[in-house]
Amino acid sequence: MKTYTLQDFIDGITQEVIKEIMSDKKKTYKEARKAFLSSKTYQLLRLHGEDYYHEDPFFFYDLWNNEQKVGEPVTSEELEFTKKGQDLLKRNLTIKTYHTAYCYSQYSISQFLFSSILKINGLSNINKLLYKNI
Repeated sequence: MKTYTLQDFIDGITQEVIKEIMSDKKKTYKEARKAFLSSKTYQLLRLHGEDYYHEDPFFFYDLWNNEQKVGEPVTSEELEFTKKGQDLLKRNLTIKTYHTAYCYSQYSISQFLFSSILKINGLSNINKLLYKNI
């Protein structure tokens, strides 16, 4: 049985995000790869991947997509519900605000709602707090 490493996680997430960029943004593999690898989102994944082991590729795609809009890797929830997100949106008036809810099969809906409530209140790195004791 293969033991997966942090690098395996990073490589897997990277490939899936690139595929999503290609599909959603109609870019070639080379363009999508360059766009993701040169992003702050990729740097976050590369440097702090162990903090995000429970996240799926769509979480990172959401960060990347919002980074393209506001210049920072933030979730759609942060954009909509926090002061920092509202400040970023005010600086980028052409951005449409929307709320994307992620339902992760490995976590119960109550944990998801608790996470959302804490994010609404502006707490960062909440996933570390939520899942550390599970």
